[in-house]
Amino acid sequence: MFLCVREVLPDMMARGSGSVVMLGSVLHRTAAPGLPAYAAAKGALAALGRQLAVDYGQYGISFVTVSPGWVRTPATESRLGAEGDLDRLRESNPMRLLAEPEQVAAAVAYAASPEATLLTGSELVLDAGASAVSPASLLRDAHRERMGLPPLRAD
Repeated sequence: MFLCVREVLPDMMARGSGSVVMLGSVLHRTAAPGLPAYAAAKGALAALGRQLAVDYGQYGISFVTVSPGWVRTPATESRLGAEGDLDRLRESNPMRLLAEPEQVAAAVAYAASPEATLLTGSELVLDAGASAVSPASLLRDAHRERMGLPPLRAD
């Protein structure tokens, strides 16, 4: 991404405007087993966007990182091993949703639009609130009951 940005910056600077949208991931905000290089690379994109926004905002260039969580794609579904994995993924966020590819595309289109220039240096997190959830909040009702806590919702 750095090399791509380096190539387009001179033209954007001469024009006095432009948008760079980088596709990150929430996996630099949270962790998953076995993905250290992936998480580090996606975190680097968010940091790169912040730094470039500081350095090149004076030229009217906006830098935004769009970071989705789980996106419902055939590739995602092929990685799920057990029956009910898709439902467990949905249950891992407050809105009980997975992102659809069209939602991610819409966020990228918005981030690249002139209406989104105030987002420069920011990260759009598209995970239905999953990265805001503490693991303690995922306790099953039986655990909540043993701790004297009421269930979250009546089924």
